[in-house]
Amino acid sequence: MKIGEFAQRVGVGIDTVRYYERQGLLPLPMRQLSGYRRFETKDVARLQFVRRAKSLGFTLAEIRELLALLGSRGSDMAGVKAATTQKLADVEAKLAELVHIRDLLQMLLDSCPGRGAVECCPIVNALEGEKHMSGPHPLEKPSDGTTAPQRSCCSAARTCETQDAASAVDPICGMQVNIETTQHHAEQSGVGYYFCSAQCRQQFLESGAPAAR
Repeated sequence: MKIGEFAQRVGVGIDTVRYYERQGLLPLPMRQLSGYRRFETKDVARLQFVRRAKSLGFTLAEIRELLALLGSRGSDMAGVKAATTQKLADVEAKLAELVHIRDLLQMLLDSCPGRGAVECCPIVNALEGEKHMSGPHPLEKPSDGTTAPQRSCCSAARTCETQDAASAVDPICGMQVNIETTQHHAEQSGVGYYFCSAQCRQQFLESGAPAAR
């Protein structure tokens, strides 16, 4: 089959076929007397293998190694399993990083009342960094590669002097909280308390009493 038919059968563009050839993932096809390149059914299977491996996160270099194992007579499947085990570890590490990013984004959202002067926004303050906070920055990892302890980014917020009727002060960090929008509240001895984040609420519940301010 010609390159156009070959590309169509696999579901890729002609340029993709040529790219994989240059990367050594497809053997150079034989040419017909007319000069056209001729692809065979085994080439379809090979390119499908490449695409499926790529969809699982294997790099082109890793796919080349897998193809080399397949093309080597007497190769043991241990090499394929080792490569797949490493790829799974890579994926799990990426997942952990994504979960960490998700938690940080949620922490930022929880800390922001969503109304008021932008210079009082805890999200902006946390992104601006060290001049608004002490201790390790919640959005950065320590130099040793470990994950910084989670903390409420309200510690990065400036104190806003203005409050309105729909506001309350977080008893843990002292931050102004919009009582209409916050999802974090608790009641103790008949008194309601509002918090900028789940972390502050948890600290309040664990301490059993509001922090003295």
